Amino acid sequence: MKNKIRLLKKRLRKGRFNNDLKLKIVSWQSPEYLSAIKLRNDSLNRPSGLDLITHPPTHEEHVVHIVAMIKGDVVGTLFLDHTERDGVGQIKQVAVSSEYRGRKIGQYLMTYAENVAIQMGYQEVVLYARESAWAFYEKLHYVNFGEQASNGANMMQYYRKELGITSDIVEVA
Repeated sequence: MKNKIRLLKKRLRKGRFNNDLKLKIVSWQSPEYLSAIKLRNDSLNRPSGLDLITHPPTHEEHVVHIVAMIKGDVVGTLFLDHTERDGVGQIKQVAVSSEYRGRKIGQYLMTYAENVAIQMGYQEVVLYARESAWAFYEKLHYVNFGEQASNGANMMQYYRKELGITSDIVEVA
């Protein structure tokens, strides 16, 4: 998995949508990763009353971490993990800084992650979304499946998307 990630880093150019926004894959425990942990705490865990992440989770060491950066600051994050099903990846922990919401950063992150997933050989991605994000994922052509459930703090729903050709938004080398 580490070798695949290294190859992806070489093959994918940093996504540039204007002079300021850059998308890139970062390493576990890198400064950008640690900034993404803070963003996840601020955007996901704190508002839901969930435990804060105080140390880099070891189960995240071998996943693909993607960040959106503006002028050197992490303003969005997510990670792409494998599942037990062949050809299916899972997008997790999607967060965008509150001051940058509404600027399509989440959409750019998702498109970038889908392109990475295609490069990794996935034909489908799944995710588990909070109710507040359902409309966002549906706008990106994700389809809900399974039963809705509560995780104690939020209503949750599984979503899936079959991956097609790469998007024009992110160039793949």
